[in-house]
Amino acid sequence: MVKEYLQILLERDYREPTMPKTIKTLLETFDDDQLGYMLHTGLKISDDITLYYFEGQGFRCSNENAHIIGHKPVCNVIEKTLNNKLNS
Repeated sequence: MVKEYLQILLERDYREPTMPKTIKTLLETFDDDQLGYMLHTGLKISDDITLYYFEGQGFRCSNENAHIIGHKPVCNVIEKTLNNKLNS
């Protein structure tokens, strides 16, 4: 199930240069249970973007420098895409 959600992120171009390579590596290296645990603690999907999953709330995305530069717009798109898939 978790791999299915990460695969969705590979299908779109989010203009984050390291995200596709990082996600491909995660998909090849870890199984669903391991990825699920990582999502609860924070799964780094690019150099500065971390993806979380919270039961009852859905996916949340944050960037490392949010306290300085604010929430990246790409995080909003990632959250909306994954949460729409989760609710469908």
